[in-house]
Amino acid sequence: MTDAVRDKVLHIADLHFWRMKFNPFKQLNKRALGNLNLLLRRRHEFVLESAEAHLAYVQTVGVPDAIFTGDFTTTSLPEEFALSRVFMQQAADVGLRSRAIPGNHDVYTFAAKRQDAFQYYLGEWTSGETLPVLYHLPGGTPVILVPTVCPNLLSSKGTIRPEEIDRTRSLMETVDSPVIVAGHYPLLTETPAYSLTPGRRLRGADTLRRVLGESGKTVLYICGHVHRFSYVADPQYANIRHLTTGTFFGRNHAQHRDGEFSELHVSDTAFSVFSHIHADGWRREAAPCT
Repeated sequence: MTDAVRDKVLHIADLHFWRMKFNPFKQLNKRALGNLNLLLRRRHEFVLESAEAHLAYVQTVGVPDAIFTGDFTTTSLPEEFALSRVFMQQAADVGLRSRAIPGNHDVYTFAAKRQDAFQYYLGEWTSGETLPVLYHLPGGTPVILVPTVCPNLLSSKGTIRPEEIDRTRSLMETVDSPVIVAGHYPLLTETPAYSLTPGRRLRGADTLRRVLGESGKTVLYICGHVHRFSYVADPQYANIRHLTTGTFFGRNHAQHRDGEFSELHVSDTAFSVFSHIHADGWRREAAPCT
């Protein structure tokens, strides 16, 4: 007999709102590389006009809770954050209860991190507390949001500090199974769907993974960053499942899709994952854990 579903929640990742900026005084940092990448590639891959239409479909799914795991922006420009805020307000206006954490592109420059631009523009959808933080879905499912991002001079590496891992361990000790843990970066460097180069990995990933694996709790770790859907069992810790969700309105030519998000169902003992994929219209697919 299948356990009754006690909570449903959407996982939405990697919106990457963008604006080109040609002011040379705005290019005296990593943003110069980001704008070059945007000019050559990303502006063709992230069609901003799709955001509103995709959100209209989300509304029809009938799941009122969502977790956004970062990369709302492309180079942390105020204009990009402003677009992100408009989108999140539109989502709230149609009844979506959202929680948000930053991605590495939301702290793309040291100035954006220092000024806490993410909190300034999107603080309405955070807890207002320093990550990691715990909250519960309406049916009681615990969700732990963990910090994984930092600015870098050149690379796209993330980081979670030892004290943040210790805090996550303490939070894990207070909750019952099953538990959702959400970050921006994957804990696994490679699955059949993606392979992370060293410059795009999370510092401290193995330690955080061990904390979750040794917790004795049934864990679903969700993230974005890789722009690929992947739902796999941890090869070392039988109690962990890893989910990465592709871009919300980005074009993935290799997988012939131009938008996706995930729908999570939580029972008293397990998780079920459904992938919503846009490719000449939306389709919903049950996603087996491989």
